[in-house]
Amino acid sequence: MLVKLKIRLIIGMAVSGLAWSGALVAEDYTFGRAWEEIQQISDVLAAERANVERSELLQEATKSLNYPQVDLSGSYTVLDDAVEADALAYNPLTDLENNPIGELIIDAIGGPDAFKTDITNRSFGRVALTALWPIYTGGRITAAKEIGAAQTDIANQMFDITQRTVFEQLVKVYFGVVLAHQNLETHRQVQAAFLKHLDNAQALEREGQIAEVERLTIQVAYDQSRVRTLKSQKSLEIAHVALRQLLHSAVEVFPTDPLFTNANLPPDQPFISTSLGESPLLQSLNARDRELQAIEKAKRGRYYPEVFLFADVPLYQDNSILTSYLPDWSVGVGFRVPLHDRYNRPKNIAATLKAQESVARLSDATRRAITVAVEVAYKEAEKALAEFAGLSSSLELGKENLRLREAAFKEGFSNATELIDAQLFISVVRMEQSAATYHYIFSLAQLLALSGEVNEFGHYQRTAQ
Repeated sequence: MLVKLKIRLIIGMAVSGLAWSGALVAEDYTFGRAWEEIQQISDVLAAERANVERSELLQEATKSLNYPQVDLSGSYTVLDDAVEADALAYNPLTDLENNPIGELIIDAIGGPDAFKTDITNRSFGRVALTALWPIYTGGRITAAKEIGAAQTDIANQMFDITQRTVFEQLVKVYFGVVLAHQNLETHRQVQAAFLKHLDNAQALEREGQIAEVERLTIQVAYDQSRVRTLKSQKSLEIAHVALRQLLHSAVEVFPTDPLFTNANLPPDQPFISTSLGESPLLQSLNARDRELQAIEKAKRGRYYPEVFLFADVPLYQDNSILTSYLPDWSVGVGFRVPLHDRYNRPKNIAATLKAQESVARLSDATRRAITVAVEVAYKEAEKALAEFAGLSSSLELGKENLRLREAAFKEGFSNATELIDAQLFISVVRMEQSAATYHYIFSLAQLLALSGEVNEFGHYQRTAQ
């Protein structure tokens, strides 16, 4: 029975170890390499990058608002009848039809129709080149350019926010795999230790030094340790899937950077100051305020006149008396003054002012939220460091207690429950230390993301204890 258990344990550890080591199906990744790659392959970053490029193109497009608009226009018109002029309706022939001599003259010439002339054809077409060049629009063109610049700034800040979020996600997933592997190793060690205790218990039972219930108690503890190891193995596999998907990898990703802690942290005030000064969320709100100011300027511009130059050059028109008198080209200056429209300018301006007030309130609230977030992350990191340091003495105590319990159990002075408790105490302390280290790393990542110093993460790794 014992030999079979040992064989099963050795085979299980070898297989799971091979799957983790990834000698054939895994690829080593430092955190630095993972961070460089994810910035290139992340779909959410690619989407935000495309949004930035879109905003830049729209901003570039506003430059053309100062240029003239040139149109090629054409029309084809059909009238119910040709437009004609009757000479008898104009002086000095107006009264010709009202006297006998005049009637004789009209009849001699050919009747009233002889005095009628078509001015236009019944159907006619026209093609012309027209140009309109605004020279004053009440500030609306300038406002449009300012809106484009503000929207580009907002897009850049949204990209920065997304990049920091992806950094936090990578830290969480990457070191989550390291933590899962470390927990698995702890469970394996406990399983191996219980197998050793079970071996000793069986030998002591055969010699009559302990009762069967003591050996059965250790047997149950060993079986439970096998279940915990299996669950830990599955947790590691799940963590691997998350990391592989995050890095778009077709093979297993093997994190080579260990969990770490630092001796201490810099003061929290510089983190707060930098976070407030470099916050992309605050900067995006500032850009939004600039955008609203430009929108207000554009809306107020509706009260002012528009002045423009215009030109018209006909390219094709029908042959008629009317068109023969039209000029070959024309240019001029025009203006338009809005007196009343359906836009309701006062209400729209008031709505923009309310939006500016909303942004100002959000900026104040965001400043407070960022300050709180930095302070919380900083205290979480400090708490994790204190927990890690405090557990070191517990681990030393647990090791010494286990040594004494093992010796006492062999001599019959300690029972199986006390031995199991001593062994489990060490595993719990080790996993709590690992969890504290992981919490420190994630809190540190939050601090660096909030302050915009994600590139300093490598410095904390290199200066780790």
